[in-house]
Amino acid sequence: AAAAAAAAPAESAAVLELQASTFEPRLLELTQRGVDVAVLFYAPWCVGCAQALANFEALTKSTAAAAAKVAAAAVGSAESGEDGGKRGHAGRQLQLAQIDLGANQVERPRVSELPSVYLLRAHSAGLQQAVRHEAGIELEALAAFNGTS
Repeated sequence: AAAAAAAAPAESAAVLELQASTFEPRLLELTQRGVDVAVLFYAPWCVGCAQALANFEALTKSTAAAAAKVAAAAVGSAESGEDGGKRGHAGRQLQLAQIDLGANQVERPRVSELPSVYLLRAHSAGLQQAVRHEAGIELEALAAFNGTS
């Protein structure tokens, strides 16, 4: 078991760059493993996206303890599921990911403005359950969304 854990990639150590060809399967694979995924949708021509990318990268510098807190707060505050968002989320993992919509087209979620951040909860049924972060791309807003503030 220890060898398998050592062989698994340390995805949460950095922002995962997604491509259209593997976008949905990769997200679903992560969520089925019990990982919450926050995805930043951006484009190189988008002026506000540069700051969002920098802020997203800054979030990866969280400690392991903050990372567990990140996923719990993001899931609890982003949606109120059947239990009102009060389930215990201790020990959950969060993977930050990004996709360049200038070079990649995805069907879901429907992104109407850039930059946009969506959360896909662990064990969700699919991308239709992604929740959009509405509070802004400033580091403080993203940290609050992710529970690191």
